[in-house]
Amino acid sequence: MTTKTIENMAFLQTCESMFGSEIIALFEGSNYLRMSDFAYAHHNHYVLLLSTISRITLDKARVLLSDFPTYYVHFLSELEFSQYPNHGLWQFYFRQPVIGKNPFSAKQLTTEQVFDGIKHSIIQIAHFTRKHYLSADNVWNSTWAIRWAPWILELLDYGVIRLYHYIDSNQYPMEINELISYKYPDALIEIIEKLQFYKTKWNNEREIFLYDSESLMELLIFLNDAIEQYLDLLITHPMFIIESKKIEPKNNIFQDDNIYEQFAHALSDELKDELLLLQLSGSQARGEATQNSDVDTITVIKNIDTNTLLRIKSSLLKFPGFSSYVLSKNGFYAYPPYRDYTFRYGCQKIFGELIWNNTVNIADIRDGVRHTVITIAQVAREYYLRGGYPMRSIASLRWQAKIADFGCLRLFPLLYGGNYLDTRDLVVDYFKENNTVQTILDLLNNPDKWRKTCRQELLTGERKSIDQRLLLINQFALEILTKLNLGG
Repeated sequence: MTTKTIENMAFLQTCESMFGSEIIALFEGSNYLRMSDFAYAHHNHYVLLLSTISRITLDKARVLLSDFPTYYVHFLSELEFSQYPNHGLWQFYFRQPVIGKNPFSAKQLTTEQVFDGIKHSIIQIAHFTRKHYLSADNVWNSTWAIRWAPWILELLDYGVIRLYHYIDSNQYPMEINELISYKYPDALIEIIEKLQFYKTKWNNEREIFLYDSESLMELLIFLNDAIEQYLDLLITHPMFIIESKKIEPKNNIFQDDNIYEQFAHALSDELKDELLLLQLSGSQARGEATQNSDVDTITVIKNIDTNTLLRIKSSLLKFPGFSSYVLSKNGFYAYPPYRDYTFRYGCQKIFGELIWNNTVNIADIRDGVRHTVITIAQVAREYYLRGGYPMRSIASLRWQAKIADFGCLRLFPLLYGGNYLDTRDLVVDYFKENNTVQTILDLLNNPDKWRKTCRQELLTGERKSIDQRLLLINQFALEILTKLNLGG
């Protein structure tokens, strides 16, 4: 019996003795289950599904992880699992728990849910790949690209390639070698073989990327080309539904000579007819920008290849502080419905036109809210469970609050016949009776105050203030999910 086997047995026994009847299922996990600052420092990954998650539960989990410092555990409550977004259900369907029973195994995974999983995975990969490719070349950007690359490679493998194979053959391969013998076009076989190379050689290759930006760019281009090829397959599949959204480009609509239109002109000059849509997003579009705010944009291009990305990067370099979330036309068609609010709300059109049905799909908005609150709860728990917070935990807290604001609070009235909350003042007023929400908004409205408190605590080894805020995010997520579960 190996040392690792003995340690795993000790870990499983400790979980059972510590959580007992609270355990519904314990799954062996992988990087693709949850992107995390902590996942890459730990080689043993698990997902623990519990009946409830309280402060006591999290404190017991802290003790567990302190005893097993090389382990990473993703904690999930039964309430969260019951409302888990469709795009993530495949992660549980294709695995058997090492403790307990899989509560999802009695259900059938539908083709639509598999498509949702592939769409979500592709969008995640596209965002990561293009964000780092288009960013100015520097050590910080390269370090983060290398840090996240293993998760992206896992997601391409499990969440795109193997899931598409499941649609194609009704079999989810346990080994990627099974795909190479399948009758796929040479281009897809080449993607699979190159993915294998990167995953197998990663521990050796990653050091090269730190000192060789050209090799890192080759990796990012490989990821970009891979997902675009799978998008071509996806939108031509008989089961794929375009729904009602489409792109109708319009030219020569630039009106004012401000910085946004200047950027649009520069981008249009570079891309010509390839540019289908340019939207201003983020705080600039909402009129909530500060002096230090970046300029966020959304760009839709007919086709995205290396040459196109280079031309976009050339435009961005001329406008410091600008960034762009870039999608191909196919990527826009395949955009996950639960994230459609990204285009509908809090944006200003600069160039192009989007057309949907006039009605908002409330079911998709509800899924978007669920995805948001489950995501921020997991991130908050990860920081809380590890303790000994790094300085980036302060930035993470603000990120959690921002996502709660834009991906939940502003959308929430839509679920009950109300209007989207365009400004933070409207959010404050709408939730004025909810102290939990008001405290979360305080992280956004008074950042200097709480940042100073958190920094002082980190310097002195205290963590009370950060603990309170992380637990607050966890509480907020469970409150929202409970409300959605009750239909109120």
